[in-house]
Amino acid sequence: GIELRDVGEIVSVIELIFSKALLEPHYCETYADMVLSLRSRYPEFPPEREGEPARTFTRILLNYVQEEYERLPKTMEPSEEQRLKFPLKGDLDFEIAQQKKKFLANMKFIGNLYLRGLLSVKVVNSVLK
Repeated sequence: GIELRDVGEIVSVIELIFSKALLEPHYCETYADMVLSLRSRYPEFPPEREGEPARTFTRILLNYVQEEYERLPKTMEPSEEQRLKFPLKGDLDFEIAQQKKKFLANMKFIGNLYLRGLLSVKVVNSVLK
């Protein structure tokens, strides 16, 4: 098996799983199960520098979920930048549809993480604010 030795490696794995879950939302449950398995195998990582606290898998996951959520657009209406980039209505509609799919996949994945006890109600509320 593959051994993850530090926070950077686990962040890379979380990024990969998250991006796959957003691209393939029909597999969100499987990807959430993978994250649950990783948390069981790697609950905590030792500090990278002396004097720093250890980092937990759950905290690393929470930080990434929040960052990914904050990158999502606040509205499904096309931005001025999108209107300029996609002057043809069909292209703009396609871009907005892709944006909506990503948003819904993000919510589905967060929901599956919550159902597996990886995120608490309090955490989900704080991420979604």
